[in-house]
Amino acid sequence: MVAIEFDQSVTGTGFAQDVTGECFNRGVLTLPTGVYDTIRIIPPLNVTKEAIDEFCNVLEKSIVATLQNRDVIPTPQFNKSLECRPMSDIPSCDTPSATLTL
Repeated sequence: MVAIEFDQSVTGTGFAQDVTGECFNRGVLTLPTGVYDTIRIIPPLNVTKEAIDEFCNVLEKSIVATLQNRDVIPTPQFNKSLECRPMSDIPSCDTPSATLTL
């Protein structure tokens, strides 16, 4: 499982839920969490590179559409590098995660 957590000070509350709705409208199912403004990504173990690429494209379009719907101006380029950090702020999880920074 992989998760994407959105900074509520930038996106506002409920952003993950709105992105999930945009992804659904584009034919991709994602799962928001209940506590944090986070989307869980749970691909099958035999996922293909093509399916990952398609998911990433849909997710990016969904994030941009949600930002535009909220009148938050997206940056022209996404920072594609991943920042690894411990998830010590989540009591039930002590494994490291990757955070996609916009």
